[in-house]
This record gives sequence, structure tokens and C-alpha cells, in this order.
Amino acid sequence: MKNKTAGPGWFDLPAPAEADLPRLYREVEALRLHKQLDPKQFYRKEPGEGKGIKGLPKHFAIGTIVATPNPFGNANPDNLPRAARKRTLVDELVDDAEAKSYAKKKFKELQTVRGAKGRGTLAAKKALRKPKW
Repeated sequence: MKNKTAGPGWFDLPAPAEADLPRLYREVEALRLHKQLDPKQFYRKEPGEGKGIKGLPKHFAIGTIVATPNPFGNANPDNLPRAARKRTLVDELVDDAEAKSYAKKKFKELQTVRGAKGRGTLAAKKALRKPKW
């Protein structure tokens, strides 16, 4: 039992089941890739980064945010509306508008660079080599 939890000092944080590791790895990898969403922010490299499933911490848990009731009967502004809630963290990150626009801009930049090296460039290079007289 001692190896299955992190102990009472860590509130008996459970070790995830072996069958759940691939699903949990995708969620943790999305958390690790948050530095790609905000290019202006610097984040230190994490110890398990780049090691795959073996780089996951031994004891961890991923939870969900529970909506808190407002004592005045109306919706709390800190809670997400039901339409904005997603099933997983990855779905939520993919649907983020700012991240979408940044990823789209970066993708277009890469496509223009790759397009300049692609089809039709050999003829343009040969035309530049020809003497202009």
C-alpha cells in the first residue's frame, strides 16, 4: 500500500494505474507544451520532459474544476459556462482562440519558407544564372 500512494505527508496522492498511463501522458504532455502557446513567456525545462511515459511522475492526479455556487443565486463569473467546458485539457487548449491564431500565424510562416524551397524554384534559380545582356 505504501508504494501505491505518496503517503500521508502528501495526502495519500495515488499512483495512476498502468492502463491509464497513455491517456494521462497526453494530458501531462499538453501541460508541458504550454510554453508553445505563449511565445513571450519563458519556462524552465521540466525534469521528465522528453522521456515519454517513463518521464511521468510516480504519484500524480489530474482533476476537474468544480463549479462553486454563488450565495446570491446567480452564476459565479469565475465559473466557465457549460458551452465553454471541454471534456479534456487538450480539447480546451485546442479550442483556445489566442492559441489558435498564434498557431495559424506560425504555420503560415513555415509554409511560406517551405514553399520558397519547393516547386518552381529551380527554374527561377536558372533564370538568375543567365547573363542579362
